[in-house]
Amino acid sequence: SITIKEGEVAKLTAADAGTGATYSWKGPYLGIVNEQNPSVKSLPVGKYIYILTVVRNGCHSMNVTVVEVEKNEINASNKN
Repeated sequence: SITIKEGEVAKLTAADAGTGATYSWKGPYLGIVNEQNPSVKSLPVGKYIYILTVVRNGCHSMNVTVVEVEKNEINASNKN
């Protein structure tokens, strides 16, 4: 799981599965991205679930990453 502050970038990462592996991430504010390590920007405060599917030599594996975005107290106090 990843915890970031509002306004920060969530960096999703997948371990290297070796030559010929394909990576597919799916989740809110991302859609479907075929990259090993995508980034998600501009997430509002909340919890988000991202699903990673890795395929190599016909074998599929899935993993779930939870991104929690917390309120950035510095930004909130600057708005007052």
